[in-house]
Amino acid sequence: MPPKDEVETVIEALRRYTSDNPHACDTPDGIARWWLQGRHAPQLVVLALDSLSARGLLERLPATDGRVRYRRPAPTVASTAALPAARTADLTIPAAAAPREGPP
Repeated sequence: MPPKDEVETVIEALRRYTSDNPHACDTPDGIARWWLQGRHAPQLVVLALDSLSARGLLERLPATDGRVRYRRPAPTVASTAALPAARTADLTIPAAAAPREGPP
């Protein structure tokens, strides 16, 4: 069994990748090769994927071809509540796009 800190390193790399690429979806082999650029042993990647899917942070999708793919789960009300609150500046509508009052 690999040391826990090695698995945690892979978990953190996967969390960063899926944060930067929220629509990414791939098999463990593809994840090891493309997402993580071959920097981590495949067995560490599988352990990290199992851990993240057990925590509900990745979704495990069995395909009809028999392979399993992983992706971030679709957002739900519960998962979006865990996101940090948006800053007011992020929600400001530019003046040109703001609705106008009165006749055109």
